[in-house]
Amino acid sequence: MKPTDEQIKEIAGEHEIGMQCYFHFKTGELISIPDMDDFYDGDFEAWEADIKKVEENEDDYYLFKKKDSRDSYREMEAFADTVDDAKLQDKLIKALNKKGPFRNFRWVLDESEEYRAKWYKFQEQQRIEYVREEVEMNEEEFEV
Repeated sequence: MKPTDEQIKEIAGEHEIGMQCYFHFKTGELISIPDMDDFYDGDFEAWEADIKKVEENEDDYYLFKKKDSRDSYREMEAFADTVDDAKLQDKLIKALNKKGPFRNFRWVLDESEEYRAKWYKFQEQQRIEYVREEVEMNEEEFEV
């Protein structure tokens, strides 16, 4: 069983807020738990049952991988290429080539409400596409 389009969107959204997503091969159940590396307070009480369920049945679940920083950087480059305001595009490209590219990119985008909104929409579509590609690349694992 493969994830539905709605589940793919949900996984992409969960990744954005620092969650790990596990998909049950046979039932299609989706479990989201905090990524231990992203949550520093260590309070996982609300997710204990789900964590235990996944740990006790690891082979029944597929863990969707989150994007790494290289993927996110390439995503920012791709967005900058779509910007048709030459001045803003130049600022974005320069921001990406400085130390602290993620922070600098966001600062530049904060100068334009229009392009900040376009960035969030672009980023959401990229996350969804990333999950969709992961499903396609691992299709045989979902055919249980």
